[in-house]
Amino acid sequence: MVFLLAYAFAVWYIAFRYRRRWPAFVAVFASLQPVGMLTYASVNHLSVRLDGEELVIYGLAGAYAALLLSLGLFIAIQPRRGPEHACRACDYDLHGNTSGLCPECGLPLDDQRRFVRLRHGPQAAQPPDGPESSLGVRLATSSEFRERVRTSTSASTDTITAPANAAPIATPQ
Repeated sequence: MVFLLAYAFAVWYIAFRYRRRWPAFVAVFASLQPVGMLTYASVNHLSVRLDGEELVIYGLAGAYAALLLSLGLFIAIQPRRGPEHACRACDYDLHGNTSGLCPECGLPLDDQRRFVRLRHGPQAAQPPDGPESSLGVRLATSSEFRERVRTSTSASTDTITAPANAAPIATPQ
């Protein structure tokens, strides 16, 4: 009985570890073969045959295989989530970042909510036909964004003037 639980948890761990990748699905489907082989061997090679015992063994093995398969596939199709404070494009840890940009790839933190990661890395995240997506939304590359930030900050770095009602600052003589 303990072996059946340990086997199921081992299969489910592999499915969890490799979620949304082919090894998870291979592990789940391959885990059914030993169950079927043990069921067949126990039914056909019993030393003492009792009437109706085969149906009980097949029923229990079928329920175990159904549970193993259904829960394994449910675990295998779950999305892979990165760390909570990671950049969605490059997985860089953004914990404590106050600049508003990912220092690794340059993606703005405001765009993190709307950014969908198709593959690892900012270059692979763009659709194959360029930065234009099928919805007509254009994703700015990190170099375009840096240029936009550079031009907006250079234009806004004018001299700071004090308000008209401010008291003059005394300068030491």
